[in-house]
Amino acid sequence: PHISGSDASGVVVEVAEGVNNIKVGDEVLVHPAIGCQHCVFCAKGQEVFCREFKIWGFQTGPYDGGHSQYVSLPSNNLVLKPKSLSWEEAASLPLVLETVWRMLVTKARIGPGEFVLIWGASGGLGTMAVQICKLFNALPIAIVSSEQKAEFVRELGADYIVNRSNQDVVREVRRITERRGVDVVFEHVGQETWPTSIQCLRWGGSLVICGATTGFEASTDLRFVWNKQLTLMGSHMGS
Repeated sequence: PHISGSDASGVVVEVAEGVNNIKVGDEVLVHPAIGCQHCVFCAKGQEVFCREFKIWGFQTGPYDGGHSQYVSLPSNNLVLKPKSLSWEEAASLPLVLETVWRMLVTKARIGPGEFVLIWGASGGLGTMAVQICKLFNALPIAIVSSEQKAEFVRELGADYIVNRSNQDVVREVRRITERRGVDVVFEHVGQETWPTSIQCLRWGGSLVICGATTGFEASTDLRFVWNKQLTLMGSHMGS
């Protein structure tokens, strides 16, 4: 009863009357953030704050997602595909890249030499987080659950790798940072990892979160928040 899929690239085969930013034959990829296109936030290019905001293929539907031969989208949600990218590479970019860019660059403002703790570093969001950290000369601490995943993130350029299956994350973070703690925690796991994330932050550190795959009821000792002067930020998709 539902067609999923938020990651897509393809060829434009038809355009509606009045569309002039995209033409038939264009090779495009999809920006999967759907807004109303007429509120003040959409007008500013901040559709993530639109009251009608939906992630295409996830919250749209029931028959409106990327796992289809043909899809219909607003022209503002299409981006010309760089010729250097394959179809698969182009399709894999927008959802995770936009989400992670907003988290680490727009929100957390990562910089050179900063330690960034990345949960799920071998997953879709995590692989982008590792690469964006390297782009900004930050130091990613990649958390993984197997040696196979460790080798994968090592190839991506992770400076430090912690296998949570056989290593204590807090202890390893303290060792790597010389007991200082990380500047930024990249969170999307939620309830299960939240207490560890708070412990791993340095005084004045920041945590940014975009999801909670293990649950929403995270417990926080508020004394850590004000004594360590932490910054907790929520983030959702990107522009």
